[in-house]
Amino acid sequence: MCGRYSLDVPREIVMGIAGPIDVPALEPRYNIAPGQKCLVFRDLEGDREASFPTWGLLPRFVADPAKTFRPINARAETVAVNGMFKH
Repeated sequence: MCGRYSLDVPREIVMGIAGPIDVPALEPRYNIAPGQKCLVFRDLEGDREASFPTWGLLPRFVADPAKTFRPINARAETVAVNGMFKH
């Protein structure tokens, strides 16, 4: 997985790719990094939606997500035994 990416596609093109869903207004962003809000499309029981969650994995034992480091990668060879991901 990369550590940064950009999003500078016009809203109309994103809507054409995403289908008939409401896509929020998009400002061009050229340095989206882990820990920032980023555009994501989700399928919720057959309905698609666009949202802006924070980029990163959130371990289930975290009490306060705002004060927690969010890793962006999990190694396939250790994910089953790593305390952060094994559950």
